[in-house]
Amino acid sequence: MSEERRALRELARLYGVQETYSNVFGKRVRAGVDSTIAVLQAMGAPVPSLRDATDALQARKEELARRPLEPVIVAWNGRLSEAEVRVPASEAERDVQLAITPEGEDPGEWEKVTPRIEAPPEAGFVPARVALGRRLPAGRHDLWVNAAEGPIRALVLSAPQRCPQPDG
Repeated sequence: MSEERRALRELARLYGVQETYSNVFGKRVRAGVDSTIAVLQAMGAPVPSLRDATDALQARKEELARRPLEPVIVAWNGRLSEAEVRVPASEAERDVQLAITPEGEDPGEWEKVTPRIEAPPEAGFVPARVALGRRLPAGRHDLWVNAAEGPIRALVLSAPQRCPQPDG
């Protein structure tokens, strides 16, 4: 497999694009290069051709490394024990300000928490975890992080791991 093809596969993975599936007969089917590129382009990836895959992969890795917070977080059974944040490497030792609110509400108060560094810096940002230790009611909530560029919000979905079964 060429280096460009490897880069395209990794790029697809970073965009959440599944390149293989099992058909109705149980046979594994792999998407073609052109199909994968078309799906990635539809998702906004800067990959007009296979030879652009390596540069697009690098750009996606940097984009993800700089994302302060994942856009959606699931709190299974209402438990939100911690969250991953990415902080500028220059601020890695500082506390992070965050808030949890019902969806659609702005934070009233900010809580300071100390991030636990998870890995070395990447693209000038450090991945870290912040302890939250929260129990949320079922539904939609917002997790806010007060970042240098302003407040960043993630949708928190608090849901049971199993749907309740009807009686009978």
